[in-house]
Amino acid sequence: MASKPLPYEQWMKPELYVFNTPSAFGETVADRFMEASIRAIKQKDIMTVALSGEARLDSYFEALAREPRRNMIPWQYMHLFWGNERCVPPDHPESNFKMADDVLLKEISIPDENIHRIKGEANPEEEARRYAEEIWSIVPRDPTGIPRFDWIFLGLGSEGYTASLFPGSSALEENESICTTAKHPMTGQNRITSTLFVINSVARLSFLDSGVEKSGIVAKVLGYHGDDLLLPASRVSLVDGLLEWYVDIPAASLKGLNAFRLNVLLSSGAFLYEKNPVLILRVERLFEFSRRRIFCCGKDMIIDSIVMR
Repeated sequence: MASKPLPYEQWMKPELYVFNTPSAFGETVADRFMEASIRAIKQKDIMTVALSGEARLDSYFEALAREPRRNMIPWQYMHLFWGNERCVPPDHPESNFKMADDVLLKEISIPDENIHRIKGEANPEEEARRYAEEIWSIVPRDPTGIPRFDWIFLGLGSEGYTASLFPGSSALEENESICTTAKHPMTGQNRITSTLFVINSVARLSFLDSGVEKSGIVAKVLGYHGDDLLLPASRVSLVDGLLEWYVDIPAASLKGLNAFRLNVLLSSGAFLYEKNPVLILRVERLFEFSRRRIFCCGKDMIIDSIVMR
């Protein structure tokens, strides 16, 4: 598999979940993670997960660390990796590992050998090679021989980057290595990142984002259907995995594009913003949906109208 994305028609179309608050999607994703982990361990005695340094994951980590999930998730069979890391020590405030360690890892019973951090304090090139070898040695492979994570979590940068795959970076074109180095285009900070080579082979991938400042870029990525591949997140094109977006209402709006604001209405005209999730859509194109349904009171309901204002 190369990093060049599939033709649009072959993509696994993403499912979009919109919530009142980041804490609301944190609870929902944590519940789904707990259920998926229990199923996975019954089937194959291992679950491999790549975490993100996205600040929006705080609420998700906090939800995982609370009862009953903390004790119900089979952590002893879980292997935690990271999709990217800043080249800083593990106790540095900007360390992706530190965020997860402070909020989640210190609260759960997971074997030390199951925590596979990227050593940001090491030489970047050497660490990218070492970390790739660690992934190859632990993560089960798909039929083509590529490591296939069970679940990868990603955030979305305001410039359309994800992991540490920045616009114009040579890391975007890497089609052999599963890990490589990168440099932040503004700060010049060195990074170590997973590549699309392994990201696009995942079984399940979830973007978690919130805030109106993300609305424009979320809309651009979800609305991508042309030949413009400048946005790295637009090149996340899974072959046969589940691709999900969990966002809050401000991030789902289009105010950042000065275009339309998406409102989903019932026939009564009432906004369904009280329940979590308030909206579930399977996106085919921007505002063109193959399924139009909402989730309310434990059951799906057909949306009568989708109104752009």
